[in-house]
Amino acid sequence: MKSFLFFLFCISVYSTELKEENFSIAETKILFTSETSEETIKGIGKIAKGNISMKEKTFQVEIDLSDWKTNNKLQTNHMHDNYLETEKFPTAYYSGKIISYSNTTGEAELVGTLKLHGIEKKEFVTKGKLLKKDSGYIYSSEFTINLKDFKIDVPKLLFLKISENITVKTSFNLKAEK
Repeated sequence: MKSFLFFLFCISVYSTELKEENFSIAETKILFTSETSEETIKGIGKIAKGNISMKEKTFQVEIDLSDWKTNNKLQTNHMHDNYLETEKFPTAYYSGKIISYSNTTGEAELVGTLKLHGIEKKEFVTKGKLLKKDSGYIYSSEFTINLKDFKIDVPKLLFLKISENITVKTSFNLKAEK
């Protein structure tokens, strides 16, 4: 009997069957990491807007890159001035289709176009998970961005300190739209 009750508890906690059809991003947390044998650089961004239509199976996200920071002011300035060039390319965009979603696990797979640094990469796939919370839903994902794909050059002298592959972890608090 105890194992059956535990099973029911797990289903109620993790089940993410959606009654709502449209969502917007209410809060954002984007963590990014560049990891090499010489140095690990971590940072955060907190400004994004976007919407999701479960009925149409579409999504659109716009991320404000000028908000991204590291723990080191000089690194942050170099990131904005030399690599992301946020004065010229202040935002990143990701839009496309929800190609799969599980009501029982909350796992989702998205495919779309990622636009970063003025370059579009089509068929960019991300996988994530949607969890129900008291105040709404949280969608989180983790993926890798290759800087070469977006013509973001890392100077050869800094090559050992900055990875060409950046790990990105997103967490979006979603609110239902009426």
